[in-house]
Amino acid sequence: MNDHKHEVHGIMCGHVYKNERPLKLIEHGPEDQWHFMCGASDHDTQEAVDTAIVVCKGCAMTSYLLPRKVQQLPARHIAELNVNTEFWNVREMTAEEVAEYYDD
Repeated sequence: MNDHKHEVHGIMCGHVYKNERPLKLIEHGPEDQWHFMCGASDHDTQEAVDTAIVVCKGCAMTSYLLPRKVQQLPARHIAELNVNTEFWNVREMTAEEVAEYYDD
């Protein structure tokens, strides 16, 4: 049972949502945007945009049993899964990555 309000939402890539690829990348954007991604570089196609889905952040965190440091990811940070160690590496976004949130 989820013990959170379903108020904060994020975008999940269709690959992760459909279980075609594992969740490997989580971004917490500068204005509380959350992205749950497979980490592949093929998300700039129209098909990838069309298959992305809005999800509840709390539900996504619970479903994937993410560690506390990922669940409490500060704004302007990225968590990337190291598939060899299954350890989540957290880092601050670069200025270029932050700027992408404001590009149209």
